Amino acid sequence: MASEFPTQARVVIIGGGVGGCSIAYHLTKMGWKDVVVLERGELTCGSTWHSAGLVGQLRSDFNLTRMMKYSTDLYRTLKDETGIDTGWREVGGLRLASSAERMGELKRQVGYARSFGMPLEMISTEDAHRMWPLMNPQGVLGAVFTPTDGSIDPTGLTNALAAGAKNGGARFFTDTVVSGIGLTKGRVDQVVTDRGSIRTEIVVNAAGQWGNEVARMVGVTLPIIPFAHLYLITKPIEGLDHDVPTMRDGPTRARAAAGPPSCSPTWTPSASTRAASAASSLTIASAPRARHSATMARACDSASAASASLWRYWIAAAPPSSAAAHFATSASVSTASGVTA
Repeated sequence: MASEFPTQARVVIIGGGVGGCSIAYHLTKMGWKDVVVLERGELTCGSTWHSAGLVGQLRSDFNLTRMMKYSTDLYRTLKDETGIDTGWREVGGLRLASSAERMGELKRQVGYARSFGMPLEMISTEDAHRMWPLMNPQGVLGAVFTPTDGSIDPTGLTNALAAGAKNGGARFFTDTVVSGIGLTKGRVDQVVTDRGSIRTEIVVNAAGQWGNEVARMVGVTLPIIPFAHLYLITKPIEGLDHDVPTMRDGPTRARAAAGPPSCSPTWTPSASTRAASAASSLTIASAPRARHSATMARACDSASAASASLWRYWIAAAPPSSAAAHFATSASVSTASGVTA
């Protein structure tokens, strides 16, 4: 952590999880130098560290799938770039189809994913069963196999992104509590902390499930509802090694993936158990100039892609949500809702 607390910055990012670190990393890659990240505890100490870390690229939306492909491309290079191991394991991924509708959806997704070079293929139920021996093949019509899917260590990823951002000139301040955001004529002009105030034109709210606390500082209410996210770690399971692909099923089946080297895959046999992408980062950015809004949008798009792949398991009846970045702009505040994990 830098010894001298700044009094001014071009952009202040609130939140030192994977979202905040990813935004800082991508802004510095885009040439921004005066980037400050504030974290009230230590990096990843919020919701990032206990993510399951599953990385699946195929999505129901063309742009989301491209974003996820960008994520995996980045994960392959981060260790060499920063010297920090992200724990990236490219074991491949399976998506099962248990209905004709789901099969049709997967075929459509395969079609547009191939258009920008994703290596994936439709395979039979028997092939999927051979790849994932504990899978119950009953009722499964087929599957998609993506060899470039995998899993990653959320803390390692965050630390690597932070290291890359620091190499680009970003400054990180942990154990720093944000108590307010100053506005002048409806525009952000400073961030108030327990260590002093920082004058800035742009504030990024990357506080994840605590994003509403930050948003309320500027009179904004964000539609965030935290859920308890669970994943199961078993003892070693005979017949299932550490290098099996991750596996995802449709709305009525379970998703599972191989765990760290010392344990075998997480396993959720209940039909009501579903996985959802729960990582989120919310952005509040003052927009005194259109170019600032556009730059922040591009950075948040990239950051969302780089961090959206961190999947968590929950036990719930709700359908899975998608990793996405949505932007809504008003005269005084530009907001961005993205993902992270």
